[in-house]
Amino acid sequence: MKSVSLLYGKYQQQNKGQVPPNVEALKQFAKNKSADELKAFGVEGDLEQLFISPRDNEPFVYRSKVQPVPGQRVVIFYEKTGKSGKRFVSYPEGSIEEVDEARFKQLVPEAP
Repeated sequence: MKSVSLLYGKYQQQNKGQVPPNVEALKQFAKNKSADELKAFGVEGDLEQLFISPRDNEPFVYRSKVQPVPGQRVVIFYEKTGKSGKRFVSYPEGSIEEVDEARFKQLVPEAP
């Protein structure tokens, strides 16, 4: 998830603060990077695997409608299922946090 968050930040940097409209746009952005650039993000091998959680084997959920606000912690990616009642979430600045279901519902109230 850290690599996806870093890639998201780079996308935003190179697109005048705009966030990717969807995961496909972020994947296309990554495909246009050199192997060395991707390696700097921790991406080696299959690019598709970057977008899948190794804990629940499901694609990370991207909150494309969320606009990050400086100084406010907003979840941009999260694990769909997670493991043992906990999920990893990521924030625009690249930090990752493992949260329990109660905290997750506070952070992502619209999630099923």
